Amino acid sequence: MRNDQHRTRPPLIELRGVDRVFDEEGAVRTQALADVSLVVDAGEFVCITGPSGSGKSTLLNILGCLDRPTGGAYRFAGRDVTALEGDELAGLRRDEFGFVFQAFNLLESATARQNVELPARYAGLGSDRKAQRAAKLLESLGLGGRLDHRPAELSGGERQRVSIARALMNGPRVILADEPTGALDSGQGEEALSLLKGLAARGHAVVMVSHDPAVAAAADRRIELRDGRVAADSLHDAEKPHTPPPGGAPAGSEGQVGRPAAMASIGDALSSLVASPLRPTLSVLSVAVGVASVVALLSLAEGIERKTLEMVDATKITVNALGRLKAAAVQLAPEDAEAIRSEVRNVRRVFLSTKGPLVLQRGAVSEDTEVHATTRAEPVGIDQQDWPLANGAYLAAEDSELREQVVVLGPTVAEALFETGVDPIGEHVQIAGIPFLVKGVLDQSPLPAHSELSADMVEPMLAMFGDVAFVPFHTGLELLAPHGGEPETLVIGDTTFTSVVFGPLTIEARVADAAAVRETAAAIRDLLIRRHGREGFNVAIDVDRVEAYDRLWRLHPGVQAGIAAVALAAGLLGMMATMLVSVGTRRREIGVRMAVGARRRDIAVQFLAEAALAALAGGVIGLLLGYWTGAAVAEMATPTGLMKVPVAFAGWFVPVALFCAMATGLVAGMVPARRASRLDPVAALAGD
Repeated sequence: MRNDQHRTRPPLIELRGVDRVFDEEGAVRTQALADVSLVVDAGEFVCITGPSGSGKSTLLNILGCLDRPTGGAYRFAGRDVTALEGDELAGLRRDEFGFVFQAFNLLESATARQNVELPARYAGLGSDRKAQRAAKLLESLGLGGRLDHRPAELSGGERQRVSIARALMNGPRVILADEPTGALDSGQGEEALSLLKGLAARGHAVVMVSHDPAVAAAADRRIELRDGRVAADSLHDAEKPHTPPPGGAPAGSEGQVGRPAAMASIGDALSSLVASPLRPTLSVLSVAVGVASVVALLSLAEGIERKTLEMVDATKITVNALGRLKAAAVQLAPEDAEAIRSEVRNVRRVFLSTKGPLVLQRGAVSEDTEVHATTRAEPVGIDQQDWPLANGAYLAAEDSELREQVVVLGPTVAEALFETGVDPIGEHVQIAGIPFLVKGVLDQSPLPAHSELSADMVEPMLAMFGDVAFVPFHTGLELLAPHGGEPETLVIGDTTFTSVVFGPLTIEARVADAAAVRETAAAIRDLLIRRHGREGFNVAIDVDRVEAYDRLWRLHPGVQAGIAAVALAAGLLGMMATMLVSVGTRRREIGVRMAVGARRRDIAVQFLAEAALAALAGGVIGLLLGYWTGAAVAEMATPTGLMKVPVAFAGWFVPVALFCAMATGLVAGMVPARRASRLDPVAALAGD
């Protein structure tokens, strides 16, 4: 052995009595290394030789901290390697060791420069410095014109030079080469050996494994293993000068490792997905189908629930004055409606109306009719159902503002005043002696969908309800004169007439959030008390409808959550299965990353990032598919001639769907990420 009596510092590599025993199935123990002791210093070019099964690769793996000895001591630059944990070993590999493999072990999805940059990614080196250093190394090895070529576009010799450049990226003190010429022809092999010899001359410790005597002869020192033991060591008698390693600190020592390495893992995940689109396609489709199912089902559920809640109609708050004989009665005014609209939160719209019996006349025909003065721009019929027009148009907002003398007739009064075959639109009728132009005629008012009235009751009910007429609010307000208690003379246009007071003003408020209708009604009450100084009015809600709405609304989140959970479960399981298969097919890639310094959490972060990115892409695709699918299903599910199955797409679908997709990806990626991060580096490097 080497005479160390004049050594002033610990050797770079020191093994004392190292054993490595493998426990195999059936309680079989295999002794790969036995009592191996050796010292390697900076500047040495060592070749480990021996027959197959002699322990060469096992020794190289232990030297490179890819494997642990089961006995003995291993010290690196005086540091006890056997006492280091997983992340500490990864840091040592990243900063102190560079690996050159027989099969090159380049990432097929990455360019030459990206492959060389890989160790620096895990060292936290800045992106600009990383790219510059990788380019400089490749240029020094004659690959300046091949920076952006992928391994499939390079020759064997070029790939091995890329592998050597990668090994040098972090300025390691030790280069470990496993059969570096095994996949090369003689010319390329000599070139690779020359490069390794040059590295030793520059101060790197180069340890090479080869079974080829010609290759071994190129080394300065040869160590022969037989049956796991050192059989011979051609250590020179003359002490070789201890040359310090080049470049001082490793390339990444000035950077923080944790955060940049995590960002590098995310960047690698994106590059991997883009470069190999076929692999993540199934993951994307699994999530897309799940999200599309969620969005389609939620859109149908949302549409049905909205329609149901609309039919329940718990959004109405009605404000009326107390009976006219009560001394405390408050006379409501349009100004009260404006105050409610502008000052009470949750109020979406406010309608004003008043009504009273008046005579409608056309020629010699007259009809006692209930006349409604309203600000509504759409008619409502029995139980607040939509009331369609049979002909013409309904009142418009400007009709009230301009005091237009127009009227929309109910079907019963229209039938009474006009002969069969005569179109009422554009004709005039008299209301209390004032001429009004017929603007529209209403169809039969529909009954509620839940009505259980018998047929013999329906016809008289519709006839009675249809004996109405609607006029613009301000025109009707003057016509019906709800502001006085005695007959008075009014002038509308050029006509003077006497009006009798009929009924008080009614304010109808519609809320945006029906769940808060009680609180909104209380706020309206407080506002009107402040305005009038007393409570001479009624603020009413339909208690039965509100309670029915509350019951339906409480079911709403549970129904939607259940739909989402069932639909996403299939996507989660499909994505997890796909990623587990991916771990098996990418073992060599994982091993390479670990060899160049990736910690377990770096591998886990990369797989989780891949899962999240694939899930995000699947979420976007699923959203688009879901919108289309929901509408298509509703169309196909609607029987001919019946009401269309309602579909509604809420704005919250987008963030919730994307969140669910990301959550699905992360959950689905946890098991594969854990499995990938716990792979044994040696087993992973052995092949897929």
